[in-house]
Amino acid sequence: SQALRNNRRSWRMWQNYFAIGAELKEVTEATQALFIMLDIGARDVILESKSLSNFTDVAIAYIRGEIRSCDNPHAGDEAMVGGGGSNVLSSLAPKSLLDEVLKDDQMLVQHNATTDPTEESAAAGEDVEEAAIDLVAFGAEDIPDTFFPAKEEKRLAEVAKQNELAITRYSARVVEVFNKAMSLFVNNADLYDCAARIFAVVETNPQKAFQYREKEYRVTSQVDQWARDQTKFNRLVQALSSMSNDAIAFLEYASAAQQQAATTSDATSTSSSSTATPVDLLKQMKDAYDAVKTTESHIDATLLASGDYMDAEDGYRKLEVLRKKLNTATRKANKPQ
Repeated sequence: SQALRNNRRSWRMWQNYFAIGAELKEVTEATQALFIMLDIGARDVILESKSLSNFTDVAIAYIRGEIRSCDNPHAGDEAMVGGGGSNVLSSLAPKSLLDEVLKDDQMLVQHNATTDPTEESAAAGEDVEEAAIDLVAFGAEDIPDTFFPAKEEKRLAEVAKQNELAITRYSARVVEVFNKAMSLFVNNADLYDCAARIFAVVETNPQKAFQYREKEYRVTSQVDQWARDQTKFNRLVQALSSMSNDAIAFLEYASAAQQQAATTSDATSTSSSSTATPVDLLKQMKDAYDAVKTTESHIDATLLASGDYMDAEDGYRKLEVLRKKLNTATRKANKPQ
């Protein structure tokens, strides 16, 4: 951190800090470091694929509630407060960036945060107070909240509410950071791959993730000599594989939405949890169906262009399997009218 203190305007220093934060699963510090790095370096920044992938893994794990905002087992208590070390950043970040970077300094609460242990629970009532007085008389001055079920239940509910709010706000923050990165780097396939993975978790509808898969495919398919170079060909296969999965997920999501709407209509329900109209659902189904057919078309074009050079490769056979899988998905779904 001393090197960063001496070079606060160096995007390379922030890049190192970002890579370390992602490696140590310090999701908040890594997110803010990435934002600062992009703000300082803009298009001069070199996005390292490994660090970006590590960061995406950590961000997704936090959004899913699998880790805390600072999951580094070696971090001190102060690093766990306020979402993983924003106090460290406040002393390092260029002052001109602090208002933007740390405007949500308290947006993340510790994933295992607790409320004030002295807070009285109204639900507990006078009986709780009397029980506490009796115990104190026997020398039990420090009574844990878990001794009072009503109070503990309220505390846990508050923790769950705060954690949900923190994850929601972090999701918006990480989307903001990725949008900033994609506005600077429009031809970075690995960035689009990570963005698709993020949006697949942040948004219920898989359509957004599929749109970034299309961009990933566009970049990888425009690389010179990809049909003759095994490394480039394998990267394109990877893009098409992920694109196929997201296209099928989109189709399944749209089909399920239509089926749910039909069930609701048959039950003559007066209320619905969905605000989508039949026209909206039909359009969504068409978009999903087209997404699968578009992916099929991309695979066909790839197989045709690479057949003379890559037909013996595992990647080539994988594309053939994917094409059959996509074809099966469209047959099951039926073409929307």
